[in-house]
Amino acid sequence: MLKDELTYIAERVDDVPDILISDANFGMFKQDREKAALIADTQLEYGWPKRILVSTGKNQKERVLEVASILKGSLSVAASLQTTNAEV
Repeated sequence: MLKDELTYIAERVDDVPDILISDANFGMFKQDREKAALIADTQLEYGWPKRILVSTGKNQKERVLEVASILKGSLSVAASLQTTNAEV
């Protein structure tokens, strides 16, 4: 179903290069690999989305990096610091 939704959007989007995914843990779960592959297929076929705006998961770092690799640079991965206090 996601493929159909991505195709629908890609065929209609004009000057909007980004997609925003409201998932605070994208990339952490096994099914996110499948979603990333569908997005990558859509990128190849339609040239959209150029960038993927999402918060990646904080755990399962290897899986998050794998998902980012599938998306070939269109997904930025960042780490959040909880503190820089040495005592904490």
